[in-house]
Amino acid sequence: MLIERIITKRAAWITKQQRQFAKYAPTLPAAEYVAGEGYRYLGRQYRLKLIEVSDVELVRLWRGRLEVYTCDSNNRHQIEKLVQRWYRERAALVYQERYRVCLRLVAPYGIEDRGGFELRTMSKRWGSCTKAGKILLNPLLLSAPKDCIDYVLIHELCHTLIHNHSPDFYRLLESIVPDWKTRRDSLNMRIELRAMSPN
Repeated sequence: MLIERIITKRAAWITKQQRQFAKYAPTLPAAEYVAGEGYRYLGRQYRLKLIEVSDVELVRLWRGRLEVYTCDSNNRHQIEKLVQRWYRERAALVYQERYRVCLRLVAPYGIEDRGGFELRTMSKRWGSCTKAGKILLNPLLLSAPKDCIDYVLIHELCHTLIHNHSPDFYRLLESIVPDWKTRRDSLNMRIELRAMSPN
């Protein structure tokens, strides 16, 4: 049987991959948007605090809390909209800053901006690169520290030059980010993807 021969031949690799994935943080269930729930921002944990007001709706980080000012603190749908909008707005700003930094790092390797980046909610990925060179970034990557965000950005920028995960790709990545494995493992083991509504 062809399939059995393939599985037997690749058994060690399959076992290694299973062990690697077992280390990864699990996907969290969808947020409930209730007071006290935890949210990450740039690697730090913040607790959700709901503040009912009559005249303004906004989200801010303040003294270890993610504060949501809303007209109805029981309206979870509205709180979800406010939190997700805040994450997307913050992600756009932080990723733009990090994108400029990463472009300077990759420029000596012949990598340049080929279309910028776009925010895209993804259930299984932090980032991706289209064949046209557009980089897609998960807004929830904002949960990770900046060095992990930079790793994802540089990984995807390398794909604008090499569109696969060949040894050449990893040599390029390692020449730009020598500690990429440490950053990748830190990201995948400490930062959980959380189910979000699609954009």
